[in-house]
Amino acid sequence: MDSKRLKTVSSFLRENDYFADIGCDHGLLALYAFELGIRRMQLIDNKEGPLNQAKTNLAHLADQCDITFTLSDGLTSLKPDIEVIAICGMGGKLISDILKRDLEKAKSLKRLILQPNTQIPDVRKFLSSAGFAIIDEAIVKEKRKIYEIIVARYQDTYGQLSKEDCYFGPRLRTVRSLLFLEKHQKRLAQINKILNEPLSANRYRELFQEKTMLERELTSLKEIENES
Repeated sequence: MDSKRLKTVSSFLRENDYFADIGCDHGLLALYAFELGIRRMQLIDNKEGPLNQAKTNLAHLADQCDITFTLSDGLTSLKPDIEVIAICGMGGKLISDILKRDLEKAKSLKRLILQPNTQIPDVRKFLSSAGFAIIDEAIVKEKRKIYEIIVARYQDTYGQLSKEDCYFGPRLRTVRSLLFLEKHQKRLAQINKILNEPLSANRYRELFQEKTMLERELTSLKEIENES
């Protein structure tokens, strides 16, 4: 099994990190972490099935790596010396809720590596409101789906993100990525199609505002390309 998405997530790990994968599923991210030289990990999942499968998949690393498997929910049973966590492949609301429940633990970490499947702007908005800085981002395509990865760290005095930064990503906006364009051009086309259908006044207004923001962002990117 190979995953470009999780391989990109692993690229934000460093060799000496003591790392925890929250919602580890079958343990594939841990394999990528091991390939990077990481030898201390905690794998956490709230379901026995995936956790047992992760144990099986990683059994061959038992003599080479210190791996703790924990049946638990969120950050509840996070080992006190963990430095970096990854939360990937969940809905944005669930990721935000996990961090909110153990906010002080999250604030103490060197890095949060987050890959929400949905409600990505809401995750950025939560991070910003809670004092976290977005220090890096990535966008990657796997099996025709485009994913965004957010790397954050608590900084306390970090300013609030704008609505546009929450939507597009403050780091992703600074890179003229073809995937960035593809994702947002596709969303714009989708909105234009929906706006031709019967909608409530509130829904029409929401979509029209999103369309305006998308058009403004994509136009500004074209202007930058023409200047360069």
